[in-house]
Amino acid sequence: MSSGGLGVVQRFFENMPPDTGLAFIIIQHLSPDFKSLSKQLLENSTRMCVSVSDENMPIEANTIYLIPPGKNLRVAGGCLHLTTQHRGHYINAPINILFNSLAKDCPGGCGGILLSGSGNDGSEGIIAISNAGGLTLAQNPSEAEFDSMPASAIATGHIDCILNASEMPQGVLDYLQDSNGFFKKYQQNSINLNSSYQQIFTIIKRHFGIDFQSYKPSTISRRINRRMTTLGIKSLQVYTDFLLRDVQELETLYKDLLIGVTCFFRNKDAFKILKQEVLSKLINTKINDQEGLRIWIPACSSGEEVYSIAILISEILEEKQASIDIKIFATDVSKHYLDFASQAVYSGDMLKDVSHQRVKKFFIKREGKYQIIRDIRNMVIFAQHNLIVDPPFTKMDLISCRNLFIYVQPSTQQKIINRLRFGLSMHSYLFLGPSETIGFLGKDFRVISAAWKIFEKKSESISSKGALPQHFITPYMTHKETSFDSDYLRKSMNPKLPLYAYDLLLSIYIETGILVDMNREILHVFGDATDLLSLNAGRPEKDILLMVNKALHTPINAGIYKAKSSKKAIT
Repeated sequence: MSSGGLGVVQRFFENMPPDTGLAFIIIQHLSPDFKSLSKQLLENSTRMCVSVSDENMPIEANTIYLIPPGKNLRVAGGCLHLTTQHRGHYINAPINILFNSLAKDCPGGCGGILLSGSGNDGSEGIIAISNAGGLTLAQNPSEAEFDSMPASAIATGHIDCILNASEMPQGVLDYLQDSNGFFKKYQQNSINLNSSYQQIFTIIKRHFGIDFQSYKPSTISRRINRRMTTLGIKSLQVYTDFLLRDVQELETLYKDLLIGVTCFFRNKDAFKILKQEVLSKLINTKINDQEGLRIWIPACSSGEEVYSIAILISEILEEKQASIDIKIFATDVSKHYLDFASQAVYSGDMLKDVSHQRVKKFFIKREGKYQIIRDIRNMVIFAQHNLIVDPPFTKMDLISCRNLFIYVQPSTQQKIINRLRFGLSMHSYLFLGPSETIGFLGKDFRVISAAWKIFEKKSESISSKGALPQHFITPYMTHKETSFDSDYLRKSMNPKLPLYAYDLLLSIYIETGILVDMNREILHVFGDATDLLSLNAGRPEKDILLMVNKALHTPINAGIYKAKSSKKAIT
């Protein structure tokens, strides 16, 4: 929160209840020799605790933190960190510094509010918070004593709502209670099925096969509005018509809606715990049992998290002087991101959170960029997969799905978490973003780290709707001896839906299965087929004969031909 004057801040806190469970950080542009009276004045406006920030001070609920004069303030690991501002010709931007750190440290669980102030400090940080899924508010410029700061933020297209200072506390409370309801109440262009947004969804789904209706209205609307602002288009219908004519703009909007926000070793403390409490223990178990390690990273975006985990595994194996088979399945709905991630080449700026030692050991510098070494790249298999609609990968030792829930609606969150649980083996692990939770499936998991949302699966029960359709579970999955009525499935189910049950049934009856269509294209793999299938460099092939050992070509081809001609099972 920034302020050009304390009066507007006082109005804000006079209307904010003292027991919301939130923490507030106030950034004012203060000269180093300024003696601030903010603490004493604010204590007269609220019953919350008001503290002047100190180095490494833990952030606590129902507390207001003030920035000391001459300091910049960052948030990391749930604590406040102070640095001395540079003086001279250097332009200091303390609000951007705070907002950028919040977006990185607690995506989806933070918000940025810009009040009266001069200049454009905060606009860059507002974009970071918006991209991380946080709430962004700006004071109505017509009310602000100094309007350039909120006006600059509004011009970015990343402000969720413009309100008077006294209205903002109720807006924040409404957002906490029901984020979708908040946008319907406060935002003029909220999404509904009868609006032009629905037309945009249809256009995107027709071209790219992705349905964005599962995403939060706030996520979708502000990105569409940002594209409209960039193009100078004020009418949603005019923009919709433009998308029908301009394929390049449709591609730009599609990439923007995918929200690929990630970085190497995001939340370093989380990765330290992941290495010590999860990966080391898993690898010890696999060494003793002589088994391979299976990891799935859905919504992998541009691949930084994938390679971060691969680097940790490499370090552990080196420490233990051990070697085991590693399979990291990295999936995303976007072919654009998969192509980028599979190249494993990153700019120097993208490696800013990687230590010098790791850069030197795990990257090769080529033409000003950095490429992941072959040993790390070979751990990873990239594949296109839509977590919202496609069946989950199964028998995983670890699933890392971080900061996806903050972008989708609650009902979709429930479906995804169920599918992730279904994809995990017993005593395997789930790694979520710091603002996410397993919610109603808490009884199925043991908490490894509450702060960094690392959980161990302790139950195999199919306890909630979402992973498998209830009417499908009842007749076919409660009794092993029940006959499998494929005619019923074909007539009554969506073609993709039986794959969930096939996966579970085949894990009971047989070790491995590969489902192909009449053209030999692989539709789904059940169990662990890594000994049968190989993935070569370049564009992934779907023809099973191009992915199996040549020695198997003849029996597989003959079997498929015989099955097609006789319409009978072939053994």
